[in-house]
Amino acid sequence: MKAITEAELAAAAVILAEGAEPSAQSVFLGDKALLFNEGRTAFVMYGRIRCSWISAGDPVGPASELAPMIASFARAAAAASAWPAFYKIIPANIDAYLENNFLVGKVGEIARVPVAGFTLDGARRRRLRRSQKQARESGVDVTVVPAGEGEPFLRELKSVSDDWLRQQRGREKGFSLGAFDPAYVRRFPVVVARVGTSIVAFATVWSSAVKREVEVDLMRSTAAAPSGTMQAMLVDLMQWARDAGYASVSLGMSPLAGVNPLGEGGRLQTLRRSFTNFTGRFYNFEGLREFKQSFDPDWEPRYLASSPGIARSLVLAHLAALTSGGIAGMFRK
Repeated sequence: MKAITEAELAAAAVILAEGAEPSAQSVFLGDKALLFNEGRTAFVMYGRIRCSWISAGDPVGPASELAPMIASFARAAAAASAWPAFYKIIPANIDAYLENNFLVGKVGEIARVPVAGFTLDGARRRRLRRSQKQARESGVDVTVVPAGEGEPFLRELKSVSDDWLRQQRGREKGFSLGAFDPAYVRRFPVVVARVGTSIVAFATVWSSAVKREVEVDLMRSTAAAPSGTMQAMLVDLMQWARDAGYASVSLGMSPLAGVNPLGEGGRLQTLRRSFTNFTGRFYNFEGLREFKQSFDPDWEPRYLASSPGIARSLVLAHLAALTSGGIAGMFRK
């Protein structure tokens, strides 16, 4: 059952229109609860599992509401006898969490590619040039379809997504990972790769209202997609983003990248294996980091802010469960 009402979703959409991180668009998955401030100018989107309330990102809204929303979320969690946590917070906001008595630790890195001077030239993008050439020689043609204009081929996108799920031998995830739902997909621009008249791959794109950045959400392909198709889609997306006035393209986060695996007495090393087993077998995080590195991105850290009373490894275990659709989902493909 979805945790969000249509009225809450409408209120969140108004706040997003004022400007937010692209990943805040994941609110439209409808799988997270929302906590608003009194004036409904800011919100926290979060999942509840066992003794944890985990926010998917920083509070969304004006900078002036950051600290009050952190405190409000902490109070609401405490009133429910739960431990509050914020996942994937940005470096600029760390002090606000420390001032509210949270512990902050690194949980991964996002890959960001500035697009103003993006080029395939240079030794660092040699592999990327080769991949794109393979795709073009195989007849791959890429277009970016504006938000709301993908309805005529939505069924074909669903077929591509289903093929991809079969290849992964998995099922849809959620929370901080996108999922295919027609109502969700039609909200966003879609990068489509075709060979002839057939769609062989696609990617959905989140954007910030102030045109600062776009972020890749879903990326899916059929088993028949030629080698280099995904790289060709992202190269064209970067050119599209540049022409549309965006400053950068985010390729998303590599979880647990740059994190000391021996932290918390070795429990993070165990958690790294568990996180890979429960979600990495589906998304292959190590392979994704290598894929992103071919774009020679700038890597920026992301953090987990958690309560002193609960181990970070336990919060991340609960996060893996939320992503998999609950504790039972962790043990189902």
